[in-house]
Amino acid sequence: MQNTFLKLLLKNKRNLSISLIIAGALYIGLVLFSNPDKIVSAFSKMNLTHWLFILVCSLLNYLLRFVRWHYYLRYLTHSIPASQNFLYYLAGFALTLTPAKVGETIRSSYLAQHGVPYTRSLAMFFVDRFADVVVVSLLSLFVLKVSGHSEHINQFIIIMVTIIVSFIPLMRQTFVTRFLYNLHKKITWNFLSKTLLHLSQLLTTARDLLALKPVYTGLLLGLFAWFIQGIAFYFIVTTLGIEITLQQSIGIYAISLLAGAASFIPGGIGTTEAAMTLLLTLLGADTATAIAAALISRLATLWFAVCLGFTAALILSFNSEKIKG
Repeated sequence: MQNTFLKLLLKNKRNLSISLIIAGALYIGLVLFSNPDKIVSAFSKMNLTHWLFILVCSLLNYLLRFVRWHYYLRYLTHSIPASQNFLYYLAGFALTLTPAKVGETIRSSYLAQHGVPYTRSLAMFFVDRFADVVVVSLLSLFVLKVSGHSEHINQFIIIMVTIIVSFIPLMRQTFVTRFLYNLHKKITWNFLSKTLLHLSQLLTTARDLLALKPVYTGLLLGLFAWFIQGIAFYFIVTTLGIEITLQQSIGIYAISLLAGAASFIPGGIGTTEAAMTLLLTLLGADTATAIAAALISRLATLWFAVCLGFTAALILSFNSEKIKG
């Protein structure tokens, strides 16, 4: 069994290094932009018990999303021990900071060793990520109370959520895949033509997972997962002394994730933190405390996930070497 993780890590070490450098520069810039002493003071309010609570919330988030991932795999009639599949799922987080969805690629590579075709694991990933986008978009509606002073922002959020949710029934329709396939044959730009072809093939393969039962099961699990993460964010900001409601904190967290995703920057580095900071300051939080809340949240989510991913990948690599020996 090949050391899949090591191969992908070496292949993408330059992109990973660039992402880490950018992340470091952005975080240093955020701290220097505000009052470093106030940020340190805000961090000091988080004791060990506080950190344990928010990390447990993150673990519950990952566990619920894994349950959905494993459910999709079983729904497609593939049987892999849950413990093994959980390591594969976590290993995908190790390369979150690399572009081109390399984190997903490593999961597909692991699953391929058990006879799962790449087309099916790609379809799983697509539906899995789409479920997250839908759920987080719905939760972002809670942010309307924060931006209540701006009718244009409210209208934009509602329109975008409506468009995203409307894709649920559309993507299962055969006329959509036929339209994409026919469109790809008419377009001369090679890149766009191939993209439309791949999307058509992906939706065709994903059609089983877009049936009502798997879709709404996935949405329900995702709702619980991201709601728990929203509670963790609420715990962080209230611990730092920011006056906020649970509804507002969940909305801010959700809209910040969407901002990070829309930036197409690996891990949403910089944009997610900036959105959190901006929205918290709109509620009256001082900039330093808002920055501290954003950094603590990201340490307990993005960077915690990356650490778990590397740990899982190393365990898989070690087990692989034991099998070879």
